[in-house]
Amino acid sequence: MADFDELFKHITGKFPYPLAALALKTSEVEVGDPLNTEHITVRMHRSDMTFHIKLADEAAILHIEAQTDDSRHRPMPLRMLAYSSVLALFQNPITEALMQESPFYEHVLQQGVAQGKREAVLRLLRRQFQDVPEPIAQRIAAIDSISALDTLFDRAMTAKSLDDLQI
Repeated sequence: MADFDELFKHITGKFPYPLAALALKTSEVEVGDPLNTEHITVRMHRSDMTFHIKLADEAAILHIEAQTDDSRHRPMPLRMLAYSSVLALFQNPITEALMQESPFYEHVLQQGVAQGKREAVLRLLRRQFQDVPEPIAQRIAAIDSISALDTLFDRAMTAKSLDDLQI
């Protein structure tokens, strides 16, 4: 299958218009540049044929997959369903401003801030006391509250011993 798949990708990459016209049953199609559909997953995948196209009254993404009888992959309808979710991002890209309004974005951002503060506290403690016992490092790693990490950092700045941290 892989040999046929690569051959199909090569042919459709060189001659996308004839296949687009055939698949859409119209010669009134303008094929744009191919989309880079490689995306990071557990394994790399690139779809067979994916192009921006313009028809008389709309713009769209044309996505065609080939499957031979001996394919060991999931059935084609399931493959197409999986691809469509990824391709939706190419057709309707999410703007950074819209993403920043998302509660998920805020959650991820806060996790990053907290991780940075945990690392800063540990770095400061290692600088002041050379060795930070694993139980204390684990307790610091378990703190998610940014205000608690700020308080801990302030305590670490003036601590004479690890006991002064009160964690």
